[in-house]
Amino acid sequence: MVLDFKVSLLIRKRPLEQPVHFKEDGGRFELQRTVKLNVNTKYSMEFTFRPPQILEAVTVAGAGVTPNRRQFDDELSVFKADLITTGMDKDKKGSRHQVPVVLQLKGVGELKVNLQCKLYPESEVQHSCWGAVCNNIELECKRHEASSFVDVVSTSYR
Repeated sequence: MVLDFKVSLLIRKRPLEQPVHFKEDGGRFELQRTVKLNVNTKYSMEFTFRPPQILEAVTVAGAGVTPNRRQFDDELSVFKADLITTGMDKDKKGSRHQVPVVLQLKGVGELKVNLQCKLYPESEVQHSCWGAVCNNIELECKRHEASSFVDVVSTSYR
């Protein structure tokens, strides 16, 4: 049996819930798209699952964060967690961070995705806000019955 579901990831800069931006990098780096963030900054991450899943734990860049359930019904489930970039170093010109995000889903298994990020100084707004607004990152996922890991079939930035 195969389990198919979608995860929509929304990242917002706190405390004002401002959108983050991304840019197309083509083949220069490991991934084609780069999310722009600032160091020493708090972000909210919202995970929407269709059909609904239960998010038990989230690990971002090796740090465990507690997901808070926002909504759960027959069509979808929504969980929120924080991403804090304190302790991360700003990127030099031409470099990127791979930020692993690991989701532990009850009865399903583990979903791991890397976000390619460019980290700017805390107060920098000119470059970190340049590019396309990242409304969400959509992951199409599939898990086969014999596996405890979820495969990401496709990723799209909207």
